[in-house]
Amino acid sequence: MPTPETQATIAVLADRLQDAIVAGDVEAASRIYADDLVVWHNYDRVDCDRATSLAAIATMATAYRRLTITDVRRDYLADGYVQRSAFHATNLDGATDEVDAMMRVWVRDGQVTRIEEYTDTSVTPPPARVDG
Repeated sequence: MPTPETQATIAVLADRLQDAIVAGDVEAASRIYADDLVVWHNYDRVDCDRATSLAAIATMATAYRRLTITDVRRDYLADGYVQRSAFHATNLDGATDEVDAMMRVWVRDGQVTRIEEYTDTSVTPPPARVDG
């Protein structure tokens, strides 16, 4: 269990990461991500590096007219957090998608070092790979 101070620090970092993703703010996300960041997704079971994750955030910023996250629930751990939420996206053509997601995030020295992301692809197909 994290100390109250650790939990508060992680909560601020979690909010900053969520804000960066929603805004498509690659620069903000790059400050949050550790250089050795690894991101894993359940839909492809592939470890992606920092550059690939940042490219995905940039792609989302151009692929959607609007992106929001609701129903955020977090459990804080000594080394990070687990977040459950719903992503709502309005595509460029005005169509909307909603997908439930969960991510386990590891934090070290004030930066995110690993994310394991689980999305419900039975509702919406997985996003296109940005690394080819």
